[in-house]
Amino acid sequence: MAEIYELMRNYLLPVYILGADINKVQEPVNRPEGYPSYQISICTGGGGIYIDENETEHSIEPGDLFFFAPKTPHRYKATAEPWRMPFIVYTGYGAPNIADYLGFGKSMVLKNIDYDDFNRINVLFNKIYNIYHSSEDLRSARTSSLLYSLLVMISGICRSSSETRSELSAQLAPALSYIKRNIHTDISVDTLAGIVGVSTGRLSVLFKQAFGLSPAHAVRRYKLDHAKHLMDSRPEMKVKELTEQCGFSSPSYFVTAFKKEFGYSPTEYKTKSRSDFMW
Repeated sequence: MAEIYELMRNYLLPVYILGADINKVQEPVNRPEGYPSYQISICTGGGGIYIDENETEHSIEPGDLFFFAPKTPHRYKATAEPWRMPFIVYTGYGAPNIADYLGFGKSMVLKNIDYDDFNRINVLFNKIYNIYHSSEDLRSARTSSLLYSLLVMISGICRSSSETRSELSAQLAPALSYIKRNIHTDISVDTLAGIVGVSTGRLSVLFKQAFGLSPAHAVRRYKLDHAKHLMDSRPEMKVKELTEQCGFSSPSYFVTAFKKEFGYSPTEYKTKSRSDFMW
């Protein structure tokens, strides 16, 4: 009876927790119709791929976070096991307005969060989890308060990160333009550093801050995304042609890099439509 009473009182709260797990080892998830509640997940180990409602792929590594609203299509799976993804699921009559006010949209990915900020998020996750699974009085109200603090904290980090990324994008624009124009060639980090006018070490810091990737990884990702575009528009292209068009040193390296990045081979991608990659 007490538990039923507690559940009924939850409806009076603007937001309240439906579930929380800080020890989650993530299995593949495929939700073409979305999920009925709001969810926040953080990565504390391993790695994976999250595909949002726009079919945009996001690499999720330790220190990253993603959020989605109810009925927002998405899917995700591990690429480096064990993929540890603590999560909080919540709802409430105020949840839609709060998410809109904080600018979360239908979904959101935050990458390469500052260490101290991520630690603060992780601490709140643990507090919410411990209270939610306790039997103490007013646990729903307390976790609701902590959840609101968490949402505001994430919004602040997101806004700060957006401003930083905007500044970084402007600084890195010449390098990104060079990559796109020379996608079919071998692009060195030294060349990119010279274009931006910084040392290779500083370039690495800038790329990591802007994209959560090293310059070499960013170049490789641009090339692999270009390969996908070519396969979508010209499915008759052979692996050898793709290798040349995307500036890889050999077909075997191209295939290995493609599968490592996306979790499936170029041949698998070519023989199926993009929508077939459902987990």
